[in-house]
Amino acid sequence: MAKATEAEALLAWYSREVPRLLEHEKLFDPEGIFIGDASYVFVPNNPHYEGSSVMLFDEHNHPVNEDKLSGKDRRRCRLRRCYKWVELIHTNRRGEFFYFVAMHPGPGKDHENPILYDLVETVPGSYI
Repeated sequence: MAKATEAEALLAWYSREVPRLLEHEKLFDPEGIFIGDASYVFVPNNPHYEGSSVMLFDEHNHPVNEDKLSGKDRRRCRLRRCYKWVELIHTNRRGEFFYFVAMHPGPGKDHENPILYDLVETVPGSYI
């Protein structure tokens, strides 16, 4: 079923229906703790990875601005093709569980804040 569904439609379905299921099963913690997270997902340097970005990363896989690097620092960095995976996670204060409530993969160069705000708006209900 998922293979026959466009990626955007599948992610929209997930971000809409998973929260409804969690609410129906009474799995949301009453305190309503939500965490926004963003991670880089590295892929082979192949232009067929549509929507990916090529960015400069340091030896710890943190993105860096080439204009602010010395020549020595630049040599320790490398260009990598990536996506940015942004997710909205629900948990409780004790950290006994976590649910991925909504998620969005996008170009690595995109800032996570607007994406996260859109995810929060996408989730139906009054639990956020």
